[in-house]
Amino acid sequence: QFLGVIAGTLTADSVQKRKSLFEGKMGQKIFSIDLDIFDDGTIPDGLSSKPFDGEGVIKGKTCVFKDGYLKTYLYNTYTARKDKTLSTGNAVRASYRSTPEVGISNFYLEPSDIDFSLLLNDIDRGFYVMDIIGLHSGANPISGQVSVGAKGIWVENGNLSYPVKEVTIATDILSFCRSIKKVGNDLRFIPSGGYIGSPSLLVRDVTVSGK
Repeated sequence: QFLGVIAGTLTADSVQKRKSLFEGKMGQKIFSIDLDIFDDGTIPDGLSSKPFDGEGVIKGKTCVFKDGYLKTYLYNTYTARKDKTLSTGNAVRASYRSTPEVGISNFYLEPSDIDFSLLLNDIDRGFYVMDIIGLHSGANPISGQVSVGAKGIWVENGNLSYPVKEVTIATDILSFCRSIKKVGNDLRFIPSGGYIGSPSLLVRDVTVSGK
């Protein structure tokens, strides 16, 4: 779900309107580890897979982050022309009558080969987040500040111990990106303004408060 917030700030429209925390960060190392993030409109059975985008541009697989570095924003033809580059095939329309905007297709973080159980083994005391509450109202795409409710399971010595609810997670998106230490192999997708996919993540130094 955090990845969905990141995806929305990577459209060229948001960047050009100065409404993205990733403005001016092209080519910079954003994640502390070497991970890859793609927007791929060609995934078989992907919820947002199709041959062409809303302007007739052929859909493809766009590498947005490579080894943790920001490689490109997502473009339609209008925003691409403003940046003197090519469309990434990310034009979306609410209907054939509407003006094309920029949106994601199947946006996902590439999984590793690490099992979820091995991620747990690295945790002495921590919180396994199972659901985020109020993400869109609690996340600022310009400043990157995030404060949301969450529920999940408390982790002790690598074991899932007991359920936890009514807690608050506070961080900012760039700090969250730098705090990711390991990526799991259990890639899952959810519909969220497109199709968002992420495996489990091991994240350090995020504030969790509550009962």
